[in-house]
Amino acid sequence: MSNIAFIHDNSLYMKGIVHILNEEIPEHTFHLYNYKEVLSGETRIHYYTDLLILELNTQTSQDEIYEKYQNRNIKMAVWTFSEVHREQIADLMKKGIDGYFYGDLDLNQFQSAILDILKGNKYIHTYFSSMILHEYARITNQSVTRPSDLLTNREWEVLEGMSKGWQNEEIANQYSISDKTVKNHVSSIIKKLKVKNRMHAVLAAIRNNWVSV
Repeated sequence: MSNIAFIHDNSLYMKGIVHILNEEIPEHTFHLYNYKEVLSGETRIHYYTDLLILELNTQTSQDEIYEKYQNRNIKMAVWTFSEVHREQIADLMKKGIDGYFYGDLDLNQFQSAILDILKGNKYIHTYFSSMILHEYARITNQSVTRPSDLLTNREWEVLEGMSKGWQNEEIANQYSISDKTVKNHVSSIIKKLKVKNRMHAVLAAIRNNWVSV
């Protein structure tokens, strides 16, 4: 059983989420804390907390929370229900955030996400994916170099489209091919790169400077 803590700023919605999670996912224990009470020392986060999820876009700065708990081997994630600016993304990336949640989330999807995070993987909601990928590319700012024998020319084109955040239909229209052909290329790319999904394929491509975004 894992202990998962939410820190919020008097959000009724977050209170409702934690109540539902404790009822629907009994294999984990979910706790709810208030930013100001934690920072003032009035409330202390459970010592054996495994994952800390911070509500973004509150009136309280999260920096003190990061500084206070990042050295305790606690996984850290953020959750927001409103717009996030690129500057915030850059700051979160520097802090090494493990999970990026956005808006309403299906319980099964959420459970899968927290298991991934606890195993040492990253979870990135699609809302954040394009911004994170572009910010990563901006930070690295390196030229594109591709291994000649890894993918076909068409697969490189499809991977380039994926890195721009295009959906299959947009990639199909760009290269005048069918949606089915795009799906086949995506499956082939994932298999050849030995990654588990589309997002990890794009992350690998950007990390290795195989695409420009």
